[in-house]
Amino acid sequence: MAVAGQTSIMLKFVGYSAAGALTIVSAISNARFGWILGASPLDKGAYVATSVAIDVFKVSLPLLAMPLWAKRHRALAVCAVAMWIGCATWSANAALGFVAATRGETVAQRIADAKARTGWESTVERAEQEMARLAHHRPVAVVRAE
Repeated sequence: MAVAGQTSIMLKFVGYSAAGALTIVSAISNARFGWILGASPLDKGAYVATSVAIDVFKVSLPLLAMPLWAKRHRALAVCAVAMWIGCATWSANAALGFVAATRGETVAQRIADAKARTGWESTVERAEQEMARLAHHRPVAVVRAE
């Protein structure tokens, strides 16, 4: 019986740890996407704050709705669930926007890296050709004799 209790505690710990890690990742990625959206520093800060607040609500609203439902405050519980759906929708849209923006940045960076690599390869090739031409030099005495 003690082993079952320890297993239950361990599973809860792992579950809460995973939920916490996912919440942190979601908040960071949504905050980064919010930063991209803003035009001015004030706008950027507002989007970041909104995104982080929505992620906090996304986690806390179900925890609020369950006791409200249990205490027979059905209307408040339904409002909490409706707000949670809105927060989850906002977060999902921000996640998709973050993925799209990050993918575009990554593709642009890889293209720039490929162009830079091609430029360096051309430079090295020219240098190797010049070195090969220099390798066929003749001594000064031979040139004067000719």
